[in-house]
Amino acid sequence: MPAALTYDSIDEAQRRLMGTIVTYDGQPVQITDVSANPDGVMRVHFMAWPFDGRDGTVRKKINSPLFKRFVTPPLGFCNFFSARSANCFWTERVSARTQRQGLYSDTFNCAALQSGDRANYATIVASDGFREMVTGEYPSYADALARLVPNSSIAVDRNFAVAKSAGSYVFLYHRREEVGIVLRDSLYLRNDRQHMLESIVENPKLPDRVEVM
Repeated sequence: MPAALTYDSIDEAQRRLMGTIVTYDGQPVQITDVSANPDGVMRVHFMAWPFDGRDGTVRKKINSPLFKRFVTPPLGFCNFFSARSANCFWTERVSARTQRQGLYSDTFNCAALQSGDRANYATIVASDGFREMVTGEYPSYADALARLVPNSSIAVDRNFAVAKSAGSYVFLYHRREEVGIVLRDSLYLRNDRQHMLESIVENPKLPDRVEVM
């Protein structure tokens, strides 16, 4: 069913979409308006990342399949690093009393891995790390390990990150949970997380040789 059929009026489409971040053709975009058109198909106006309007606005049919029905962009680990933190951020959509689709400040939560620091929504979504998260661009596992310093973390995909503690121990995180440790370039999975072994071995961004502690 085309997305346009889910909106009974321009007012409803504007209420549900304006100001939100969705994807168009796999890239993050921010919707600025929804307008009527003589052909009867609404038009969605949006800005491309980093949402500063420098490239103007784009206008597309609301029923374009490239909008993916205006679902929230893919979230997870974001390689956004601030002056206060050398840790990647875990991002997620949270519940809010709203009918809005897509992503906006009230439905967004983030926290830096290890430190728990927070970051401003507008700053995060305009960062290179946000765009890379949405499009699935991450450093390799080897590159991430090579770049780690104490008290830092780097994501290797939306669900996995490596982190180095103050004592220079390196750990593997699945989402916000520590699930393994890296010793002499070998990955050891926690015994109580051995059910994750297959998914880790089959993940192209992680080592295919993993031992269970």
